[in-house]
Amino acid sequence: MPIFTIILLCLTIGAWGWYTALCYLESLHMFQQNIYNTGRYFGWMGGHLRKVLPLEDFAPYLGIVLMFVMPNVVGVYLGFGIIIAIYVVLAVLRIILSRRIFVKKPLVFTPRVIRLVITSVIIYVLMLVAAWTISFLVTGEFVTFLILIIIFNFLNYFIVWVANAINAPIEAAIRKRFVDDAKRKIEQMPELRVIGITGSYGKTTSKNIVNHLLSAKYYSLMTPASFNTPMGLTITIREYLKPIHEVFIAEMGAYKLGEIKELCDIAHPKYGILTSIGPQHLDTFKTIENVQKTKFELIEALPADGVAFLNMDDKMIAGYQIQNTCRVVTLGIEETDVDYRGENIRFDKHGMTFDIRDRKGIIYHFRTKLMGTHNVANFLAAFALGIELGVEPEAMQRAVGTMPAVEHRLELKRQGDITIIDDAFNANPVGTKMALEVLAQMDGKRIVITPGMIELGEQQYELNKAYGMYMKDTTDFVILVGEKQTQPIQDGLKEVEYPEVQIYVARDLQDALAKMRAEIEVNSYVLIANDLPDSYNE
Repeated sequence: MPIFTIILLCLTIGAWGWYTALCYLESLHMFQQNIYNTGRYFGWMGGHLRKVLPLEDFAPYLGIVLMFVMPNVVGVYLGFGIIIAIYVVLAVLRIILSRRIFVKKPLVFTPRVIRLVITSVIIYVLMLVAAWTISFLVTGEFVTFLILIIIFNFLNYFIVWVANAINAPIEAAIRKRFVDDAKRKIEQMPELRVIGITGSYGKTTSKNIVNHLLSAKYYSLMTPASFNTPMGLTITIREYLKPIHEVFIAEMGAYKLGEIKELCDIAHPKYGILTSIGPQHLDTFKTIENVQKTKFELIEALPADGVAFLNMDDKMIAGYQIQNTCRVVTLGIEETDVDYRGENIRFDKHGMTFDIRDRKGIIYHFRTKLMGTHNVANFLAAFALGIELGVEPEAMQRAVGTMPAVEHRLELKRQGDITIIDDAFNANPVGTKMALEVLAQMDGKRIVITPGMIELGEQQYELNKAYGMYMKDTTDFVILVGEKQTQPIQDGLKEVEYPEVQIYVARDLQDALAKMRAEIEVNSYVLIANDLPDSYNE
């Protein structure tokens, strides 16, 4: 083979490799966004075939066509040039477009991701070797090699899955070692008070409130952010839990049956708070009964001398027959026959006031920066737990007053003449309705920005439609993010005859924020509800 042809082949592989690397990183980002879950990842791929199988990846075949049309030296060299140029242009365009798209959560190169990259690189190298072998040992034509590597571009999103499958035994071994370390650490701290918190919604806010109130007496540690998976819990225990800690608060999330039990087997909680049960993650749970059973895995894992704190306003909680003899403390706002009840709830632009009445009739008064009736339920659980652990009521009253807003959960942010109600991490039917109720009580122009709710299974359309219908009496202007994603909300707004001139469907979040800036007036209130992950961008 002439030396110049070898140089052109190397340049082609380099240009192909550059473009392929960019495509692969995008696929890896989506795999991470789908929490390394194969089912969710394939579900995302099915809904984004245009990204998974981009038509522009056929463009390099123009160079192949030219090689066949002009089977001479000039045609071959021109064909190489076209292929190289197309890959360079595609790579540059992908970089330019990626910089224009706002990414809420970029790819994080964790140790697991690095292992995936290494395995993927090995797979790509083996694919190139196989293509080279087929081309020069079987067909004897370098054109075959070019045809094959262009085909490989359509496999980028599948390479991540293959690499993950190959790495599965390694990941399982690493996971087991880390989990065993975390279990030993918990066992070595017998005086540690471990609190588990779960629910379809409200668990992160509840965790923050519990930590803040108990800090009035104890040196406590809570799982950070949304570290509510087995590995998140394990990392927290191994890296952050110290002998000085007296209380450990573990948020517990789940996507399928058995996952809460797995978390309890690691942390061994003595106290359990169940905030709510609702149609969340039905794409994986399938039925609300499976959600109910999974959430109660926390309560049924408590020891005989453990204490469960249950929100009796939730019918799925109140109606469940607990398979455990632990003590139960009941909480409620609507229900009156409970151990602790929330009353006299009032909202204003500074936050919220409410009372807690215990079983003896003693009333405690509170003021907080937090908003939403559901947060009163969270305070009820934290207050009841504090009483159980010997924290003085007066100390908790002071703590409630200094409780900072939980980031992205009905968080009030004053920006000039407007107030942002940041509820970006809220994605459930109960929470979104309560957020609209908070917005409805504001004295000013009321604007909502939302892409709707997700992972609600067969109920997704109807629940989002009801969400849209509820906006009629609670908002003055609606900004929806994504044409397809928000169609059920649009149908709900249409059914209640919401004025079309007060509805705007944005392409993306940046477009939505631009429209918001055009619509705001002095003393406007803007509710940002449920900011979806990047994997849901249309």
